[in-house]
Amino acid sequence: MSSNDPLNVDSEELDRQDMRRLVSSQEVALDDLMNRHGQRLLNYLTRYLGNEAEAKDCVQETFVRIYVHRAKFQPTARFSTWLYTIATNCARNLKRARRPEVRLEDETALGDSLVAVPDSAANALEQLLVQEQTEEIRRAVLALPEALRAPLVLFEFENLPQAEIAKVLGCTRKAVEVRIYRARQILRKALAAQMPITAKSFIAAS
Repeated sequence: MSSNDPLNVDSEELDRQDMRRLVSSQEVALDDLMNRHGQRLLNYLTRYLGNEAEAKDCVQETFVRIYVHRAKFQPTARFSTWLYTIATNCARNLKRARRPEVRLEDETALGDSLVAVPDSAANALEQLLVQEQTEEIRRAVLALPEALRAPLVLFEFENLPQAEIAKVLGCTRKAVEVRIYRARQILRKALAAQMPITAKSFIAAS
């Protein structure tokens, strides 16, 4: 994983400017925030929930909450931390309310998968094997306990620094590090039998 922050300084400053505009009742600022963060947030929530339709509802609810609670935003804080905190809480509430089942959607909105289809577009059989591996990884991630899934997805897919993940989840940075390690261990065991090479390459400690 890259050590660079997922959002550059210019983006953070734009977020603060938009929040100031939103607090001053310039509602168009909310559209700018949604355009800048909406797709990334949808990717995260789809991976977290395993259901694109529910993820879209959660994205909408997240931005509604941002608008309603806009005056609570601290100008010195990172908007992305506040955004993912609200989104994660929304997803947790949704998971508690729905029936205890795992639903998987084969949607392109899942974003870049862990296993990319080779650029050479090998034969149909090879592509099918890659798709099956990707599905196994998705299922394995969704099967992780919630406390382990969230930090892993935020770290591996959204490239959030561990310190920021700790703020999003309301725990210490050390706890985030331990949970990511435990998640990788569980995934390694779950995937090794089906795809030893893929499991080794993805879950290898950073």
